[in-house]
Amino acid sequence: MKKDEIVARLTDMISEILDNKNINIAKDTPFHDIEGFDSISKVMLFAETEDVFSIHLNIDEISLFETISDITDLIVKKRCNNDSMNKSATS
Repeated sequence: MKKDEIVARLTDMISEILDNKNINIAKDTPFHDIEGFDSISKVMLFAETEDVFSIHLNIDEISLFETISDITDLIVKKRCNNDSMNKSATS
């Protein structure tokens, strides 16, 4: 999955969490600037992110996220690491 596809999926997830299909979020929009996005929304986003992208996020990583771009970068990094580990395990 490419970065722009991850950004689009995360944006859709936030739209669903906030029940606002008309929300306009850029990848660098801070979460605190998104109307209605609160700490519960953030927890819901990260739980869904783990499920959708098949990754594990620890509390230290979650606390660093300020934007969709931040999450996207970590998803890409974790998925690359997972792919590398899976290739090593099957070799």
